[in-house]
Parts: sequence; C-alpha cells; structure tokens
Amino acid sequence: MNNTVFDYDDYKDFLRDLCNERPKGFVSQLAKAANCQRSYISQALNSHIQLTPDHVHGINSFLGLRDSESDMLLLLLERSRCASASYREKINEKIRNLSKVHNRLSQRVKDNSSKISDEAASNYYSSWHFAAIHIATSSTILNTQKEISKYLGLPEEIVGKALNQLKSWGLVDLENEKWIYKKGISLHLEDNSPYNRSNHANWRIRALANPMSDTSIHYSSVFTISSKDVPKLRKQILDLIEEQRKQIQKSGSEDVVSFCCDFFVPAT
Repeated sequence: MNNTVFDYDDYKDFLRDLCNERPKGFVSQLAKAANCQRSYISQALNSHIQLTPDHVHGINSFLGLRDSESDMLLLLLERSRCASASYREKINEKIRNLSKVHNRLSQRVKDNSSKISDEAASNYYSSWHFAAIHIATSSTILNTQKEISKYLGLPEEIVGKALNQLKSWGLVDLENEKWIYKKGISLHLEDNSPYNRSNHANWRIRALANPMSDTSIHYSSVFTISSKDVPKLRKQILDLIEEQRKQIQKSGSEDVVSFCCDFFVPAT
C-alpha cells in the first residue's frame, strides 16, 4: 500500500485498507498481534467498538511501522476513544505537529551517514561544480579528470583542483589514476542549514544556463488553488521525491542529472 497512516484521519480506515489489500488471513494475523479474537478485530473495524492502546501497540509491532507512524496510529486511536472536546483538541494539536514533522523533506529523506565538516561544507556548496564533479566520480564512465572535464564542459585545471579538494574532504579517492566516489558520507542538508540558500541558487542558476533539449525539463507555473488542496499537492511532490530516490538507488550510474523543485505560496 502506497499510503501511510499519515494519509488518514481515522485509524480504522487505515487498518481496513490494509486488510483489503493484504492476502486472506491478514485479519487473523492482526488479531494475533493484538492478542484478541479475530471476531473482535472485525467487529471493531466495522462498528462503533474501539480497539485499545494495547491492541494497537501490538499491531504497530507486527506491521513494523516507524516510530512516527506508530505514534500517529496511537494518536488517531486516542482521538477516536476520547469523549472530552477539550482533550480531543489537544490530541488534534499533537496530530498536526507530528504531521508537520513527517512532512518535512529532511525527515522523508533522512540519512544516517556521517557528515562532512562545516568548513568543507561551506566550500562544497559555494559553487555548483563541486557537487557536479563529486557526483561524476560515481559514474561508471567518468573516472578521470579529462573525462569529467569533457563531460561537464569545465577546464581541466578547475576539475583537477576540485577533485583534490574533494579528496582532502574525504569524499573521493584516487586509485590507479582513477577517481573513486566514496560512499557513507551524507551531503543532504537539513531544513535549517545555512548552505541551503547557496545550494538552491547554484543549481537554479545552472538550470537557466541549460539549453532546452529532449532530456531536460524546465517548467514554471503560478496558479490559484483551494487551500485544502495545497497540503495534498505538497504531499504528492514529497511522494514523488521519495519514489525518485528509490528509483535512483536501483538505477545504473552513467549520467549526472540535476533535479530542482520548488513549491510555495509567494505571499508567505
């Protein structure tokens, strides 16, 4: 199922959709995980009867949900069970806050790899060519200074200096006159990183210099939309980025490609 618990307002809808999608016998597995009878699970999902926190805790463990997803499922359950309007509003506030954290791009593409130093980052994000040359070394066809220079249209002297700097930062290695991309170091910037502005600007300026071709897409649009559809469209874009990252991980590594994306309300 592509949807997550964050796409639902009711924990029962989430569990019902799971049951409808999974093979026969899944309801029995849920009941076993919740330590209750199958008939009780079926009745709870199709009537006013509510599951308990203990039930949902067991289901969370069985489904292998991430901590944030488990917390959300329990909050939805808690909201369904509560009778006090003021308490329900407190739960709604917790749900909104948890959803905001989940929808941050840095949370969706979280990387637990080690980071480069702040000094190295300030230089790395000062120009587009550092990232381009760095990523080029991960290509199966771009392993020498000359190959990278020709591919990116940059002077060999600039490429050579950049490669040596990247090596000093621990991002590449030189073996048998071939430059090798080093894995295990994350270059994803957090939302509050001081280098976000320069990184975004570098690649958008580079995009403006890129000619239209069969392999490139350059698209800008300004439009009006219903307020309730803004978060929906934002989520679709986040889902695309998440799916894109999965595709990249499974793909080969011949071409260096840039993807820039902006979605915002100009008045804010």
